[in-house]
Amino acid sequence: MTLHLCVKKEIAQASISVLKKNGLIDVSRKIHTSGNDVLIPILGGAKLPESVQGTTVDTDGIVQEEKIRPLIQPGSFDVIGHIAIIKGNDESRYINRAQEILQTRKNIKTVYLDRGVKGDHRTRAIELIAGEDLPETMYRENGITMKVNVRKAYFSPRLATERLLVSGRVTDGELICDMFSGIGPFSISMARNAKVNILAIDSNCEAINILLENLKLNKLAGTVEAICADSSVEILKHGKFDRIVMNLPHNAFDFIASAYASLKEGGVINYYEINTLEGITERMLEFRGMGMKLLWKRVVHGYSKSESLYSMEFEKLNKA
Repeated sequence: MTLHLCVKKEIAQASISVLKKNGLIDVSRKIHTSGNDVLIPILGGAKLPESVQGTTVDTDGIVQEEKIRPLIQPGSFDVIGHIAIIKGNDESRYINRAQEILQTRKNIKTVYLDRGVKGDHRTRAIELIAGEDLPETMYRENGITMKVNVRKAYFSPRLATERLLVSGRVTDGELICDMFSGIGPFSISMARNAKVNILAIDSNCEAINILLENLKLNKLAGTVEAICADSSVEILKHGKFDRIVMNLPHNAFDFIASAYASLKEGGVINYYEINTLEGITERMLEFRGMGMKLLWKRVVHGYSKSESLYSMEFEKLNKA
């Protein structure tokens, strides 16, 4: 069953706009009509703005068809504060594009070429191709502020919607582990409005140091404890969690034994993996064999011709 907001057709569009702005719509279900009413799927535990009128109902809803977003085109770029990052290997192909970005985007001071994420600490192999070499910047999303250093710790702005969706599913009182926290975007997003206790772990101590600075930049309802450690070992020292976030798309399943052992019955894992459709189907069967129930699955974006980044939420079933 999915929670829906039931509103009259004449005010539906205004209600949808407000809910979208606040990141409260459950994108795994479709908005649909029933007679003179419109049913808008909303995230469980969502606190609706006072301006939104209507009644909430539980119904199965209509599952949203998966649509894989177009693959990143050559010359496209991410923007993090004053930094633009182009993904590629051949610098000569992107020099003109980098200069164009500097000329047309007045807020951009630095353009880097990203040759991929490398090493145990998942840092970008970046090379300056235009502008000033200024790897540290301030970044804002969904009401939070973060310092980012693109040389010291990996950060992707493409997961902004994902972080908003997960934070909308969090409820007061949860004990959460962010197993691969980086500079803290998931942790800070979850703790911003919910009275939760979060353990943020990352093996990159530079990332943890930036996370500690970012905690001071934001007013949080919850608390975040940050530790630089091997998450597969550290998580086992802190009891059982209600929710575990596993944002390590290439290697998350290598840590699943520790995550499963540290999850309460009835608790959930927010899991991310880059894989083919066939591969992710096999992965879901492995989770099912462990006694995990799939609550939702969506494609975050395409990654290559055959692979996509998948977001899934699993619940640990109670033992009979």
